[in-house]
Amino acid sequence: MNGSRMNWERSDIIVKPKLFLDFDGVIVDTITAIVDLYNEDFLKYSGFKKVLPSEINSWSFEECKCASSEIFDFYFNTPRFFNHLKFMENAESLLWLLMYDFDVYVVSHGHTPNLNLKSEWIYNHISKDIKFIGVDLDKHKDKSCVDMTDGIFIDDCANNLKTSNATYKFVFGEEYPWNKEYGYIRCISWIDLYKELIYLNSMVYQKE
Repeated sequence: MNGSRMNWERSDIIVKPKLFLDFDGVIVDTITAIVDLYNEDFLKYSGFKKVLPSEINSWSFEECKCASSEIFDFYFNTPRFFNHLKFMENAESLLWLLMYDFDVYVVSHGHTPNLNLKSEWIYNHISKDIKFIGVDLDKHKDKSCVDMTDGIFIDDCANNLKTSNATYKFVFGEEYPWNKEYGYIRCISWIDLYKELIYLNSMVYQKE
């Protein structure tokens, strides 16, 4: 009797499909946070012109003329940047819904201080149940070091998608120079993304 009960309990375990999400530009609006910091800090500088998030079209924030690349590297590694971070529209609520159907991982690039602060932000603003995988920028140029076998990967950088071994890949957000080269399904918003993931789950994973 104990043996049959054990078999029943094991068969009742549901294995959720793995969903790997990028942090910057997917879960949170990184561009707006960085631009806000720049506009605050350089307001009184000679030649300053207020920059709007919609004006950013470069990976290194070249549109922010008064600041050097070192300034932006510094921003990314400070608590102040994370205090400015806000969720992408609908990301918070839909992420919670996806956690019912998927085993959710957040995979993000950064230097050690940035990765530590991201881990804290996810714990405090989303859930301690989400698994965070920090990829050290000093050691890896992309996210191919993370095994995403049989999983789904969402990123706003096409090169990260290209080098990943994930089975299903989606590019997120508006078109930028760093994500327009490859032919992945593009989800402009979290509503688009949620629909694609629920459809994929029902058509592929639940039939396995």
